[in-house]
Amino acid sequence: MITSLIKRKINVTPTELAKEIIALYGRNGLARVRSILKENDISVTERELEIVHKHCLTIHNRVCKMCSFELIEIDVLKTIYPLEAV
Repeated sequence: MITSLIKRKINVTPTELAKEIIALYGRNGLARVRSILKENDISVTERELEIVHKHCLTIHNRVCKMCSFELIEIDVLKTIYPLEAV
C-alpha cells in the first residue's frame, strides 16, 4: 500500500493514488508521476510507479471519453507522457 496524497495518514492502492494524481494535477500529472510522489515524500517501488503511471493514463482516457473527446491509444499516450527518468 502507498500513502495517500490527500490524507497523509491512510494507505491507498495504486489505482486510488492515480485517481488522486489526475484529480489534483490533471493532464500535467501524467508525465510528472515520479516527481509528484518525490515532492510529497511518498516512496514507491519502480513496479508500483509503473502501475500508477499506467492507471493515470487509463483514467485520463476515461475522462476524455466522458467528455466526448477523442481517445488516444495507451501506447501513444506513453510516448507523449513517458514516465520520468530516475
